[in-house]
Amino acid sequence: MLFALMERWRERAQLLRECGGNENAAQLWERAAAEVETAMVLYADEALSLTESGRESGYSADHLGREVRTGHIENVGRENAPRVRRGDLPYKAGRLRGRLVPDGIRSSGRAQIARSIVDAHKERNDG
Repeated sequence: MLFALMERWRERAQLLRECGGNENAAQLWERAAAEVETAMVLYADEALSLTESGRESGYSADHLGREVRTGHIENVGRENAPRVRRGDLPYKAGRLRGRLVPDGIRSSGRAQIARSIVDAHKERNDG
């Protein structure tokens, strides 16, 4: 849903440019899309405790701990204090997914965060 919204905002920016609209307005649509994308990446990249992960995913903390120990889920915490990235969580079948992030974003989160920050900084300095 949010991914489609970002795409729609970027399309509006392109349409403004193609129809000779205001460049500032087009940039605002693009900036809004980039901010939503950055928020989604940060949300997916958040490291949760096993208890928090259990509440989020519907699986028990014990089950998620086993998944971390066997390497099925990456431990982004310490050995005796495991943490799981929200974007790496499995979700129980039939459970309303807490995910706000499409699968394509989960795989390249840090690069997209960096790109968004650089773009925002560049826009502030160019504008």
